[in-house]
Parts: sequence; structure tokens; C-alpha cells
Amino acid sequence: MKIALETRVTERTPTVADWLRRGALPLALAGTAYLVLSWPALVELASFYGEDPDFSHGFLVPLISAAILWSNRSTLGALPARPSAAGLASVVFFLGVFFVGHLTRTNIIQRVALWGVLTSGCWAACGPALLKAKPFPFLFLALAIPPHHALLSSIRLGLKSYATMISADVLALLGVVATPQGNVLVVDQHRLEVADACSGIRSLMAIIATAFLFAYLFRTGALRGTLLVMTAIPVTILVNVLRIVIVAVALVRVDIDLTAGLSHQTLGLIVFCVSVAALWGSWTFYQWLFRWRTYCARPCSDILTESHPRSATPATAPRRPSGAEEGEAACRGRCGGGSASPATSIEEATP
Repeated sequence: MKIALETRVTERTPTVADWLRRGALPLALAGTAYLVLSWPALVELASFYGEDPDFSHGFLVPLISAAILWSNRSTLGALPARPSAAGLASVVFFLGVFFVGHLTRTNIIQRVALWGVLTSGCWAACGPALLKAKPFPFLFLALAIPPHHALLSSIRLGLKSYATMISADVLALLGVVATPQGNVLVVDQHRLEVADACSGIRSLMAIIATAFLFAYLFRTGALRGTLLVMTAIPVTILVNVLRIVIVAVALVRVDIDLTAGLSHQTLGLIVFCVSVAALWGSWTFYQWLFRWRTYCARPCSDILTESHPRSATPATAPRRPSGAEEGEAACRGRCGGGSASPATSIEEATP
């Protein structure tokens, strides 16, 4: 018995924490090689973040992913570590993709390949259990990769057109004559150009990343998380319209120029905070909506049982109907049973 117990102890599968301690030197060498390989592309990506304000939030994405992994280090460290040959093959594949992007000088291919090498390296070193337990930090890290410039140009153009047309309609409702001309809004002899910086693409990228983060933190599930991320698009358009309307009204009615300087940047920050608040409100609404649908989808017999257990108060005792009884009445109406008073419901549910 003692020999069998010792054999079972020695054959215990090492955890991720054990693997990291034992293989610290090889992992350090692999990390150094990764940094040497990716350093030029990472420097170019950092300069892109600094030069293009539309993706200035990209600096925060790796920090958030690292913070999520660090906060779950105890759970992840206890996972079984099984180095994967499939993960190693994936590393080799993405290295080949990176060299193709390097030879063709295609930034988007290099960035995607670097993300794939990092994710596949964790898969190869620690096994699939790590990615299955916490896939979100690795998927969220992909949001740090800017889309292709052709896709960005089409998105910017569409956002500017929608924002200009909707702003003209809103200003007309407010009594301000505005004529849209492409991405230019003519307001009372003033020409307000909806530039690329004001197209809403900056807010869209940041709000989409925030929506993904909300979906993870609130444990929304796949359906509600998808709805929350999709809500980022109309929220971005609406808050950008709000920004254009405020600028136009301030210029025409009170002769205040909010198109440049510190006032313009402050207005942009306020509008972004409004968009985050709108995203939060959308999540609250979805939560209430799904809770209501779950309640209404339950059988009426379950609601009757919860509303009036066998030890319920006699029907003759005067009391105020509870929320469950109101739900019962609504359920009876939905099922075609008509409305019933609380006393009648108790008599029917109690033998």
C-alpha cells in the first residue's frame, strides 16, 4: 500500500505553476527570442498608436489582458500542464506567416502572426487547459491589432455620412437650418466639416473594446455579450451626432467655437463618457429583458406553486397581493385563463 501511494504521488501531473518553475530558463530564452523577433514590429505598432489617436486605446489592451491573467494566477497555476505538440506546430505555422508578412512588408500580417505566436506558445508550453480556462485575455489581446487601412477608410466614410445626415435632421428639429453636403454641414453660413477625427471611429474602436470587457466582467454569456458588442455601433453613431449638434448649436446660438482647442477635446471626453454610460444602460436593459423573458417562459403551475405554497395564509385574511401573485395574474392572462383574484387563486392551489 505504501509503495502504491508513493507511485501515485510521483506520477502526479505537474501543474502550470510547477512547469513554470521547472522550465524558467527555457521559457526565459523563448521569451527573449520572441522579443528580439517582434521588437521592430512592436515599435512600429507603438508609434502607430501614438500617431493615430483613433487607436490610442491600444496601449491599454495588453495591460488589461495581463491584469486579467495575473488576477487569476492562482487558478491558472493549479491547472495541469501538458505540453502540446499541436501548439508547437501552431507556433511554427505563425512564424512562417510572420516571415511572409516581413518579406512583403505587410504590417497587418506581421501583427496577426505575432499574436498567433504568443497564443500558440502558451498552448505549446502549458497545454490546452490554460486556453480553455481563460480564453478571454488572449482573444481580447487581438483587439490591439488595428484593422487594415482600406477597411478603416470605408468605416470612416460611412460613419461621417451617417453622422452628417442625422445631425442635419436633429438640428432641423431644433429650429436650426442645416444642409448636409457630403461630410460638410452648412449651418447658418458656417461650414462644419466632419473630419476623420470626428467621424466616430475613435469612439467606435474604444467602445467595442469596452463592450468586450463588460461582457467578460459581467459574465453575460454568448447571446447577451454579442448584443452588447453590437450595441456599440449605434451608440457610437448617436453620441457622435450629439457631439456635432452641440458644436453647431453652440456656434449658432451662443457664438462659442467648440471646433478646436481644449474645449473640443473636453467635449470629446464628455461624449465618450456618455457613450460608456449608454453602454452600461444597454447592458442593464438586456439583463432586465432576459430576466423577464425567463420568468414569462415558465409554466403557470410553477408560478402558482411558488406564489401559494401549502402553508399559505388563508384566503380570508386581508393582505396586499405580492409580486408573485401579480406575476400569476399576468401568467393567467397570457395562458388564456382570464384574470382571477388572489383569493380565488389560493382556493384553486390549496387542496
